[in-house]
Amino acid sequence: MLVGMRTVRRLQVAALVVCLVCLPHRSAVAEAAPTSSEEAAKAPKNAKRRTTSVRKSKTKRKLARRRRARKRRAARKRTARARKTRRKKRANRPSGWQWPPTEAMREQGKVCLKTLTELGVSWKRARHRKGVTTPIVVPSLTFNEVVLAPTFRKPPFVMDCHLAVALTKAAPQIEAAGVSELRFSSIYSYRKVKVGGIEKNTLSRHSYGLAVDVYQVRDDKGEVFVVEDDYRDDAVIQKLEDVLNQTGLFRLVLSPANDPKSHSDHLHLEARVAKLRKERVSKRRRRKRLARKRRAQRKSRKP
Repeated sequence: MLVGMRTVRRLQVAALVVCLVCLPHRSAVAEAAPTSSEEAAKAPKNAKRRTTSVRKSKTKRKLARRRRARKRRAARKRTARARKTRRKKRANRPSGWQWPPTEAMREQGKVCLKTLTELGVSWKRARHRKGVTTPIVVPSLTFNEVVLAPTFRKPPFVMDCHLAVALTKAAPQIEAAGVSELRFSSIYSYRKVKVGGIEKNTLSRHSYGLAVDVYQVRDDKGEVFVVEDDYRDDAVIQKLEDVLNQTGLFRLVLSPANDPKSHSDHLHLEARVAKLRKERVSKRRRRKRLARKRRAQRKSRKP
């Protein structure tokens, strides 16, 4: 009986020791493991965190997509601009000419003036005109035996020296075709080209003083022929057109035959100019020229 009591006590002590050893661990586990009420309180916070992170990632993706789209649009615009510049046509100037005039163009103008003097034409220097490299005035408007007569405008008629030389050299052939007078409307006029009834985005040769529009022709008998009315029926105007094309001093003569929409009532003559090599201009020199041009424009705008 005594032995049994001792064993019971020993067992009780051992159980008590075990309880004392395990009690802190249990309390820590109890503290670490949340209750159902705590879990319920924390759940909405976790959900909010998840939703905000999802939203942030979505907005980031959207912004990245927008950036990519902007880059694509910019690239498309750049390519479109490049294509336009490639398609851009050469200015309707004689080969090698540019504005402002280069030294080579000025030298060519001096040679032209010398030739005109040798041909026996009396001329005067004209005031500067935009686009005209060598502006002159021929007061008598007589080139050898051929006379230029205005239809309605009043003198002075500014032209480039090259047009005067072309008319003087072509005068014997024009006279041989039975024509003594060419009646014109305009020589220098700063305007755009009109072909086939459509205005192009290039300057006409009238802007350079190299073209003249002939509306009427007088033959050596004194009879006057109007291009609009008599071109189809009368041989004089057609013969004149053929002669002018054959001289090689003019570019293709525009007439009611080859451009009925824009040149139905006149002949358009353009002086042919010798080709020039393009002068290579450095970037620094080009900038200086542009600065001078802008200063001149600002001065002209001032009252």
